Amino acid sequence: MQVKQKLLLTNATLSEKITRLKTDPKAYEEVARQKYGLIKPDERLIILE
Repeated sequence: MQVKQKLLLTNATLSEKITRLKTDPKAYEEVARQKYGLIKPDERLIILE
């Protein structure tokens, strides 16, 4: 029964993310910046190590 509960929770979480990406342009931009390292034309990328 726990596996089913975990899958239902995962499914609900992913559904929320999908809905947010479809309706909120800022969410789409956030993914592009964090996951793919994209920046706007007038920005500079500074990498600190």
